[in-house]
Amino acid sequence: DIQNPSSDMLAAFYRYTEMTANVYSEASMTWVELAACYRRMGKYSAALRAYEEAASTGTLPPAALCSWAQCDLDLGLYAEAAEKCDDVLACDDCSAELIRMASYIEAEALLSIARTDIQGGKNGSCRSHLVKAITRLEGLCPQNSTYCE
Repeated sequence: DIQNPSSDMLAAFYRYTEMTANVYSEASMTWVELAACYRRMGKYSAALRAYEEAASTGTLPPAALCSWAQCDLDLGLYAEAAEKCDDVLACDDCSAELIRMASYIEAEALLSIARTDIQGGKNGSCRSHLVKAITRLEGLCPQNSTYCE
């Protein structure tokens, strides 16, 4: 549908060019869109390769880094996921929703790293990863809330 391309049967492959115009290279955004398509199809290894190509062609937007981190997390690449989330959280122009998503992904990755640390007998490393994960999750909770949904 020309009037509303996002409603078409192949809408997963549609790219909103006005959102990325003049900020990120067209090549990197094309690779990001390809990676997103692979991820939706469950082809995580192919998605990782596409994200790597996107990063090699230019700077990635924070939302793409967050999606890449989620893909890393799905594949058990916890340290890589946490690193990408750190990059997202260091951005000044991220939306509250993106900060929340990156914080959650990073906390989940850090908790998984801590689990691996404790199994390997690395108690000190486990503790530092747990503290950072809890700190990230605490930042997501409203001030007067006793739990975070």
